[in-house]
Amino acid sequence: MKVIGGLTLSSEVAAVAPVMTDAKTPFTSFSAAAPGLAAKSPYFVRAGQDVRASGQAAARSALKNGKRHAYTAVSDYVAGQQAEEAFTAEFKAGGGEIVGQDRIPLSTVDYAPYAERIANANPDVVQIFVPTGAPAVSMLQAIGARGLMKKIMVIGTGAEAEDNDLHLFNDSIDGYYSVMYMTAQLDTPLNKWFREYLVGKFGAEALPNPHSVGAYDGMTIIARMIESQAGKQFDADAAVASVLGYSFEGLRGPMKINDDRELTQNYYLRQVQKVDGRLENVLLETFPNIKP
Repeated sequence: MKVIGGLTLSSEVAAVAPVMTDAKTPFTSFSAAAPGLAAKSPYFVRAGQDVRASGQAAARSALKNGKRHAYTAVSDYVAGQQAEEAFTAEFKAGGGEIVGQDRIPLSTVDYAPYAERIANANPDVVQIFVPTGAPAVSMLQAIGARGLMKKIMVIGTGAEAEDNDLHLFNDSIDGYYSVMYMTAQLDTPLNKWFREYLVGKFGAEALPNPHSVGAYDGMTIIARMIESQAGKQFDADAAVASVLGYSFEGLRGPMKINDDRELTQNYYLRQVQKVDGRLENVLLETFPNIKP
């Protein structure tokens, strides 16, 4: 019996796809976000997200909040480009206008010039997508230092400021919006249990994030495959078929594996706020059952 789960980057998943196909080995990707990955192997099942969905949900939220003039500022690699393209298409379809766009080199250290360009364009919403860690901290704090976080809607479509990273930021990030398929503060019994488990084992900053949530929910998918083969000679094709149409409650809320081995799931609009003196992503709105 062979079932594999893991990997982080979409390029890694794309690279192993032909190997999984040749070996007839089911593979559950915990966090890779590029569209079209499932088509690269009939044994691929996604447990993370298609990044286009967060871009679409962010645009819908901006339009719902009366925003009509958007600026996009994303890191210049596949995930950033796809998040930008999804946001732009949805925003324009809803009557919005794109007043400026930046695709930022991954080697960028100083984001202040980009914050200045955004301010000069005078949008009412900014969509961003940058890698977590130092790039996200630099970008968001540059925007905050320019006073834009309070003036306009700044909305992220990646994992730039998940709860476990908020201790890296100063208070200038207060007011920042983001859309993701999970949120550490989701008020469900399963997510609350997982949050308490992580904090109890690893400390206050060890809150659920896309990687840990993807791994947990991905293992639920793998367990379903294994259970379907109990008492049988393991059949990889049958194992994958057993999860098609499978609906279950994950750490992120309700999930369904579609016939194309992609996910239908909720997306969440959050805003960073001070709660009891501590920065936290506060859930504002749920976008249910999104399939990009």
